[in-house]
Amino acid sequence: MPVAANTSYFYRAFVSNASETAWATVSKPFATGPWVLPFDESCETLEAGDIQGQRGWEASTTNAVMVQTNGAYKGIRSGSLRGNGAGAQPVTGTHRFADSSATNLVWIEMMVKPAFDGESVRTNAAVRFYPSENGCLVAYDGTTPIFLTDKPVVTSNQWARFLICADYLHKKWHLWMNGTNMLNHFGFADTNNNCFARLDLSQSGTNLSRVDNISIATNRGDMAPFVSIAVQAITNSETNVTIN
Repeated sequence: MPVAANTSYFYRAFVSNASETAWATVSKPFATGPWVLPFDESCETLEAGDIQGQRGWEASTTNAVMVQTNGAYKGIRSGSLRGNGAGAQPVTGTHRFADSSATNLVWIEMMVKPAFDGESVRTNAAVRFYPSENGCLVAYDGTTPIFLTDKPVVTSNQWARFLICADYLHKKWHLWMNGTNMLNHFGFADTNNNCFARLDLSQSGTNLSRVDNISIATNRGDMAPFVSIAVQAITNSETNVTIN
């Protein structure tokens, strides 16, 4: 049977018993590839429990990234991460993509209730940022971490709306938080990234962080209307993008 991209299917194990064969009552989703843009994740169609294998999501270890049915930003379900503490490897939820068109502008929007546990992002990413222990965002301009001390901070135990515009053509990125422009024209942390290929969500400390309503697209108009945000124009010498 042919399978479609960006689609989850369900399997059931065929088992036999002493009398006759019977279908098992438990089914699990499995994801097909390639996963392409636009991509939306409301978490509402995911099963509660380990996110591993659901709609293309991967978890670094068993039960490291969970689908929970309490505390969602919208609806019933959200994703959650809890690390193993200082000195341990961070836990990471990953979604990989294979979209040959994602070589110019890629928009990523998500709701996050972060834990203030410090940096836990991989070094070979194009875009890197995290909230420091006091809620101040730290963003990488190339390989240099910049504390955005003149910008709003992330409020403890509150949802924050992040919108990222990654320009893979010019190796620059832009960031908004809750509708406020936080930075423009920061350089990619790793300039070897020529195409959007994966999203990593990482957590190092033992505090719980949550994520919900992820939307990724090459065209802002193709993103799911989870939230409403007005974005100022991005302008540089090569690219002019206006979002209403």
